[in-house]
Amino acid sequence: MLYHYFPDVSGPAPIRTFWLHGYLSVDLFFILSGFVMALNYGGAFAADFTVKTYGDFLWKRLGRVYPLYIVVTLAMAAHAYAGSVAQKSPSAWDLISNILLVQSWGFADCLGGPTWSISTEFAAYLLFPVLVATIVVGRPAWSWLAAGGAVCILVLVATRSPAELNQIYDGVTGRNGPLDVFGLFTAYPLLRCLGGFILGVVTFRLAQHPAAQRLAGRRFAGDIALLAVVAVMAVPGSDVALMILFVPLVLALATQRSMAARTLGTRVIYWLGLVSFSIYLMHYPVEGLFRKPVTAGLSALPLPHAAWMAGVVMVGLLFVCSAATYYGIEKPARNWSRKLMRRRPRVTFQPAAVSPLWRPDKTASQSLAPVRLEPRSQLEV
Repeated sequence: MLYHYFPDVSGPAPIRTFWLHGYLSVDLFFILSGFVMALNYGGAFAADFTVKTYGDFLWKRLGRVYPLYIVVTLAMAAHAYAGSVAQKSPSAWDLISNILLVQSWGFADCLGGPTWSISTEFAAYLLFPVLVATIVVGRPAWSWLAAGGAVCILVLVATRSPAELNQIYDGVTGRNGPLDVFGLFTAYPLLRCLGGFILGVVTFRLAQHPAAQRLAGRRFAGDIALLAVVAVMAVPGSDVALMILFVPLVLALATQRSMAARTLGTRVIYWLGLVSFSIYLMHYPVEGLFRKPVTAGLSALPLPHAAWMAGVVMVGLLFVCSAATYYGIEKPARNWSRKLMRRRPRVTFQPAAVSPLWRPDKTASQSLAPVRLEPRSQLEV
């Protein structure tokens, strides 16, 4: 959100490079999503894959992301149709593809801006049982191959030209980094998501190994991993390397032993996490509705840096709107979908028991406690 609301950050080259890497927040989400999906739902698929298990999993995922997604999508579509005199209105195919969550698989235009990532994430949900079978409970070699394959996918995406990605608008490249891929009518955004999601599932498998637990559980491991990410974000062209660094970052923060983990677990940041999905989906329409009038109003006053002040006002407006959509749409819809599930036999989702990626020595396996994960982190999944 900050990356989009304050796009014109100036200063020394490292600071500018750091800020332009803000788009990788979406890719960090893809990795975190794969990790959390494996944590919360891997056990059910590892124990016994059934159509009912698969159906319940998809129902829970749709109940979590679809209600607010469809409200934002239809609102943006209505706004586009209303302004069709000044711009091209969405086609019927665009609307249907967006409603079915398949638009960013290379099929259609994305009506909701950042909702392209929700479309690609849904594809990852559809593939999730296969990823559990191969990465979470499969042979260690399959997990390593999956990790290598994910990196190769990211390299493939990063090396595509802007023209191939359909990200040249009026002669200007709409791309702030090699992995900044969201273009229309190509499958590259989908590949971008799958590369990160697979790395997240591999991270969960890696987290089960005692040696990885020992390293990740050291007192300052999360702080060191975070500092490494921040430093590399100031390096041009480091996008794929940052994706790899996100793996130890998620791994270390999951143990909650570092200062960074404790800071991210404070009440204010935890609340921001609760409404983060609303922030993500709402920041694009809020900006479209309020940026120009807010900027014009502040510019009419004898105030310096009106554009920056408008960005600050936009952040405040967004928090209010996001809280409203979270408590008014997102949370009630999720609870309603869960109530519908309780009317029929339920599937218990629990973490899978997995074998390590390599054979640990006896000393390590006997002296290490498992990674401790915050139980409330599962409540909003």
